Amino acid sequence: MVDDTGPREGHPFRFAVAVVPSPASAPSPLLPLTPDDQENDVGLSIRAGRPNGPLPSDPLPQWSYAGFSLFRRGIASHIGINLSQMHGYGGGRRWSSVTSPLRHLLDHDDDRGELTPEQARELAPALSEALAELGRSDPDGLLWGPDGYNGRVGREFVDLLTLCAEEDVPAVFC
Repeated sequence: MVDDTGPREGHPFRFAVAVVPSPASAPSPLLPLTPDDQENDVGLSIRAGRPNGPLPSDPLPQWSYAGFSLFRRGIASHIGINLSQMHGYGGGRRWSSVTSPLRHLLDHDDDRGELTPEQARELAPALSEALAELGRSDPDGLLWGPDGYNGRVGREFVDLLTLCAEEDVPAVFC
């Protein structure tokens, strides 16, 4: 299905959205990837870093790399940070100048490393608040609202960060 309705109130640009069904063999974005699926994974998953691995009931936020980049740019813009001016994004501004706990998310590799339990404790409430504010400012909720992709996956990420903080385990980017 394609929506090419043109500008709408609050949206000055024309846009097109194509919905393409995924093949039956594609892994569900809501289930953990099996070792066979990991070979075909083209995105980012964030998991609880338990010694014996994540549990099937754990939140599992997942983005494409491009989607995660847009998510972080939206969060950064919301708190007044232009990522292109920041170290690691092509700019020279150091992250030590940023006091928001959201810096733990913004100054992090896309596909490796981890957030410590302490960072998760700081990040979870700050991210939850930013998501709520972005959801209220999204006129139709398509991106940041409760059913919008960034809103929904962002809340899964907050749930995972909360779990990691409570269990004193890292949040692992993979």
